[in-house]
Amino acid sequence: MARFIITRLTEADVQQHIKLQHRAFAALDARVAILGHDDEVSNEKARERVLKDMQEEAGSVWLKAVEAGTGRLAGVAHWQIYANWVPMPAPLTPFHVDWLEGEEKAVSEQIMDKIMSQREEYMHGHSHVLLSLLYTDPDFQRLGAGALLVKWGCELADHLMVPAWVEGTMAGHRLYEACGFRDVEEVDFTPVKSDGSMAPRLRHTIMRRARKGKGWGQGIETLGATVEK
Repeated sequence: MARFIITRLTEADVQQHIKLQHRAFAALDARVAILGHDDEVSNEKARERVLKDMQEEAGSVWLKAVEAGTGRLAGVAHWQIYANWVPMPAPLTPFHVDWLEGEEKAVSEQIMDKIMSQREEYMHGHSHVLLSLLYTDPDFQRLGAGALLVKWGCELADHLMVPAWVEGTMAGHRLYEACGFRDVEEVDFTPVKSDGSMAPRLRHTIMRRARKGKGWGQGIETLGATVEK
């Protein structure tokens, strides 16, 4: 029996996902800038953002890995699917942050502008899939849940015959390499506060998995997972 089941994250799961991602990214320097604070107000704003994305973005796929025996949420992935590239209705930058205020907001907007400007540089203009979020609960790390969530999107990319992209943290770099991603650019960006001091760093590696084609009739392998339809 498979250890984990891969299925869709539902609206009912979102609140648990918001809490769990703070636990999973506790060691990330830029966690607050990207996710907001782990408090009632910030978490509600985060929940609303995810729900809006689920309801309005046609190419947005939220997945979860749950432990087969217990149903516990083990990990989450957010894949953005651009099977046919259509120009964005508006530039991604400047990015407006609504989950922080004051100096923290200014720092967050510097970080988000950096992320989004590089997405525009590397990924826009061609069909692709983007793994924009991946984490596993610390209790389930290195047990295969994250790999299944990554491989789901890689298999889809192969069937669409498009490249896959990810902004990989140091913690996830080995997994992404094992799934066929290769380094494009190492990002080490430190925003500057209004008083000239340094804010928390953004560190990740932009990685690309080359486009691969599959012949008709080759089904999507579940790689040891049970995949709900």
